[in-house]
Amino acid sequence: MRSISTSISSGSSIKIDGVEFLLKQIVDGIWNAENKKTGAYERIDGKDIIKLYGTERLQLGVSASVLNPLANTAGNNPTWTTMDKLPEDTQALVRSRRLFLEHLEKQFGPSPDAKSINFQLAADWSRITKNLEKMPSMQTIRRWLKRYQKSGKNIISLMGRETFRGNTSKRVDEKLEELGLEALHSVYLKPERFTLKLTLSIYKNLVMKENELRNEGDRLKIPTISLLRSLLTKLPPEDVYAARHGINAARAKYRNAVHNLIVDQPFQRYEIDHTQLDIMVVDARTGINLGRPWLTMILDKSCKAITGKSISMEPPSGESLAKAFKHAIMPKNIKSKYPEIINDWDMHGLPILIVCDNGMEFYGKAFFDMCFQLGIRVEFMPRKRPWWKGSIERGMRTINAGVCGVMPGGRTFGSITEKGDYDPVKTSVITLEELEKFINIWIVDIYNQSFHRTIQTSPATKWSTLVDPEDILYPEDPNVFDKITGQIDLRSWMHYGIELNHVVYNSYEFKHLYNQFHTKKRTQKVKVRWSAEDVGQITVILPDDSHIVVPATDRYSYTKGMSLRHYRLTRQDLINRGLDPENEQNVEDAKVRLFYQSQQAGKDGKKRKAQYKRDLAKAEMLTKKHVFKPAETSTNKPVIFDQVFVNPESAEVAVFETRFSR
Repeated sequence: MRSISTSISSGSSIKIDGVEFLLKQIVDGIWNAENKKTGAYERIDGKDIIKLYGTERLQLGVSASVLNPLANTAGNNPTWTTMDKLPEDTQALVRSRRLFLEHLEKQFGPSPDAKSINFQLAADWSRITKNLEKMPSMQTIRRWLKRYQKSGKNIISLMGRETFRGNTSKRVDEKLEELGLEALHSVYLKPERFTLKLTLSIYKNLVMKENELRNEGDRLKIPTISLLRSLLTKLPPEDVYAARHGINAARAKYRNAVHNLIVDQPFQRYEIDHTQLDIMVVDARTGINLGRPWLTMILDKSCKAITGKSISMEPPSGESLAKAFKHAIMPKNIKSKYPEIINDWDMHGLPILIVCDNGMEFYGKAFFDMCFQLGIRVEFMPRKRPWWKGSIERGMRTINAGVCGVMPGGRTFGSITEKGDYDPVKTSVITLEELEKFINIWIVDIYNQSFHRTIQTSPATKWSTLVDPEDILYPEDPNVFDKITGQIDLRSWMHYGIELNHVVYNSYEFKHLYNQFHTKKRTQKVKVRWSAEDVGQITVILPDDSHIVVPATDRYSYTKGMSLRHYRLTRQDLINRGLDPENEQNVEDAKVRLFYQSQQAGKDGKKRKAQYKRDLAKAEMLTKKHVFKPAETSTNKPVIFDQVFVNPESAEVAVFETRFSR
């Protein structure tokens, strides 16, 4: 069973542009890597590896991918799958088992003893699992927990399969455990705060001395760091902290640590929250008011650093949470998109725990499935106690005031009294894209670089001090978020493509597949995964379980990157103006034709005006002469007139006869 995450550390295998390397050692950010084909050593900049992550040029863990069901060398059982592909009853069992194991780890650590499990079975099994299955034995629970931890918290390990049964590992020898506890008390549990590595060295020395007194067949196994950590978890955490930091520090820490409010290391606790910003934005194309956007933000508790965010016109949902998670976990090359930003946004990586409130979106299936797939533990704070995740609450208020307070228009303020007579709808001028740029500048160059009194430094400095690049975990497949998030619908596959939310999706490749899978007997229906955050494309799950991303047709190309709410407001605006929203391209073409025709009409008008002036000047000249020679009369003599009338509208000349001459 393979883990769903990996790290870029010593011993890792990576593939760059098809060439496989083994990372040996890093010095000053430069990796000494062995080319597995030639055996030669090359120097690779660690920053270049981070920039390539998420592109097709870089592959992590180049052995069989956990996302490939055929990659399991132990048998025909898949090593990774998405929750929606599992039967409903299996999904329910996996979730209930995962919740109970998380409860055990939270209460008693990663290696709870038998007494603890027996107590929890009797007290909490029915409450947590809702009696979805019969209460298992203590041995079964321990097998689940060990298998789950060994697989890197892969949900496949919690499925009831015959190949996963059995536990052939040996128990820890009592003498080996006794020597380990002796090493912990003599080295680790001291005010000098010696490391576990030093404690392990003392532990091994004690074991080797004990083996000198034993026969060859009765010698103890040399201990590992994992065994030492499991022995440490059996000790009360309050006593461990008091022995290393003092009794007063332990009292201050564990007064709140019951709820994990004090965190010393990155990735141990992420906090997530969202808020509706105090500003209204407009559509970049039409200028119509879209309302107030929603901001979802993730913060690392230990460093007070903002690790990721998402901004959308859609209310909080599984898609917006997945978008924020992806931004928080993936490396961010923020300067390439926004050259105005000065500093780097280095915060990224998979967290251990995510803390959230009791909003409905956090209880949704999409959010739970995403955390299950990534091995992230979810913790809900008690009702009406926002101070339990006070860091993110404070950060949201700060960003609302820091960014919205400098916008040129559209600010809604915090209350009606504060707003007064100010009309945010009429004054709104900022687009959603511009607002997102300003938020990125504020987070990277202002918030993460500012002094924080709690940590006595800036979040960026704290992060760079505590985080070792080799300890950062990544999803082995950078596209995992696109595969496990989004809404799934069943749609008809027509010759013109797929229609969803009044948008038609098709491409040349998709049209070719239509001819391959289409049956003449009935209309083909396929599963479609789409996101309300971007209606410009969908993912179609073909009948052979393969996936293809299908963009909107050229007629709806303007929907790229547009949220569903944004698109609906734009479409409704066309309806309100009496236009056909499905014929918007024709309307735009008509506007262009009207422009050019009006320009031509203007040119023709100028010509007519010039001709009129010339005719008027000629008429005035004839008036002064008073002599006209029109067609000859019956007398064949010219007629002399003394009055000439000129019509100023038509420039025509009217002649009045007064007398004749001989």
